Amino acid sequence: NGQININLDELSSSILLDQDPNTYNVSYHLTQYDADLNLNPLPEIYYNTIPYNYQIFTRVENNQNSNCFDTGVIDVEIYASPEANAVDDVYVCDQDYDQIVSFDFEQTIEQVLGTSDLLDFNVSFFTSYEDAFSYTNSIILPYENTELLEELFIRIENDFNDDCFDIVSFKIYVNYDCPVEPSQAVSPNGDGINDI
Repeated sequence: NGQININLDELSSSILLDQDPNTYNVSYHLTQYDADLNLNPLPEIYYNTIPYNYQIFTRVENNQNSNCFDTGVIDVEIYASPEANAVDDVYVCDQDYDQIVSFDFEQTIEQVLGTSDLLDFNVSFFTSYEDAFSYTNSIILPYENTELLEELFIRIENDFNDDCFDIVSFKIYVNYDCPVEPSQAVSPNGDGINDI
């Protein structure tokens, strides 16, 4: 929903930089006017009422002289953090017995997204957790397996901030000992059942 609790006090050290926190007080406000006049300071833990993108105005004031102050502005951007839903393992039958199957993972992508919108999130596949975490060596789809049993990793990330991501894994099983279904094409007596 684009709203979270933010500990404003944690921002003070980056605002003060090398200045002594015992000499200066930092306050946070919703408008430049409030920052200029030191009105309506925000609480230390602030829950934003404007979702996703908004500004907070800062006031740095000398503790010994309230007329000695400076103001600034912080642009706050909140990104939706994706949640990778658990996905089913994939079982396929290798009909041509070459032990290689091509996967597009369309159903897997739908499962990992759940109710999330593909327009807001990017879904990528990897052969290791380390690659998924560092976003390197992503798999190009369609994917052809190299083993009969493989574990793959899915990274779902926010399209606007790649620091917001989640990872989940699943397995693919390629079976070449598949049950053979007889063709129903041969029915000499016309009953629709294969008689051979």
